[in-house]
Amino acid sequence: MQSIDFSNWQKYNVAPDGSVYDQAIEQTTWIASATYTRAAGKIRRNYKQLYWPLELSYDFTANPDGSYQQVTKAHQAFQVGDLQTLNGYPTSYRTFSDSVSPTDTLMVDASGNVTTSGQENSENYQFYDSNGDCWNETIKSAAGVLTSVKGGSCAKK
Repeated sequence: MQSIDFSNWQKYNVAPDGSVYDQAIEQTTWIASATYTRAAGKIRRNYKQLYWPLELSYDFTANPDGSYQQVTKAHQAFQVGDLQTLNGYPTSYRTFSDSVSPTDTLMVDASGNVTTSGQENSENYQFYDSNGDCWNETIKSAAGVLTSVKGGSCAKK
């Protein structure tokens, strides 16, 4: 058995004179599946769920002097979970997620000179399983330079 769901939401704000073009998007995809086998009186089941959210905002503003500014923000992730059972009892599980959240502002002056600001990104990575393995780490950057790394293994062995 498998199901797939998808959603998409978009919002626009556009000025008739072209001075503003803003767009916001939220999109999500989900997949869920369940399989089972029966042999020698034992029933093995495997459940799996996958999830992909995406959020994006793009804001563009043009000025009368010909300069303009463009601000972009995004958040994208991937998550998966697995569960195996034997005769209705859990035998193993695993979860994994990875998400990123970049931002950037582009500015162009009336002479066409380009500058940027607000360039930042963060990523979070998590993994857990029934063997006791565990990882949770967040990294961050600004202006193209790594600014922090926090976390790592969280296993209690």
